[in-house]
Amino acid sequence: MAMQPEVLGQRREGDDLVLRLRVPAELECFPGHFPGRPILPGVLQVHWAIAQARAVAWALGEFQTLEQLKFNALIEPGAELELRLCWGDGVLRFSYTQGTTRCSAGRVRFGEAQ
Repeated sequence: MAMQPEVLGQRREGDDLVLRLRVPAELECFPGHFPGRPILPGVLQVHWAIAQARAVAWALGEFQTLEQLKFNALIEPGAELELRLCWGDGVLRFSYTQGTTRCSAGRVRFGEAQ
């Protein structure tokens, strides 16, 4: 079973990295989150944002805190999303949108790498 999104494409927009993602219907978390109406857990959305930032070689350092985390809309299996990442001043900003709907957004603060 999958635990990662399917990356459909990526582009740069100024300092931002924008990825097009598909949420695999066979994610390991879906059977238990929630039975009858599977949705993508928020913790996995944060994990994916950090993992994608690290995959493009951004040296994030050590995790410190989550800030301004908001979940506005449910993300279901098979959804195609846009993940926007911006890295600077020790903060990773991320947002997920589906079409014109913002699904979630937040900031992850990192400290010096140890």
